[in-house]
Amino acid sequence: MAVRIDIIKRLLEPPAHHVDESEDWQSPTGSVADLPFEWRVEFEERAAILEYDGGLAREEAERRAFAEVLRRIRASGDTAV
Repeated sequence: MAVRIDIIKRLLEPPAHHVDESEDWQSPTGSVADLPFEWRVEFEERAAILEYDGGLAREEAERRAFAEVLRRIRASGDTAV
């Protein structure tokens, strides 16, 4: 049980390279629906983990997941977004 709690705590912690999430909330394309399929899948999976395993409200889970996915898109250099 303790291992599971540690995993959930790590999921909820901001990454070491955390930036102000208010900067990340707006997608370069305008919305989550405009993300390419692969990134949309990443968003949906991360939001579900944060909501169900992390115990966050859906809106907060989606906000955090979107910010994280946008950081990952920027880090990957994906030009399709």
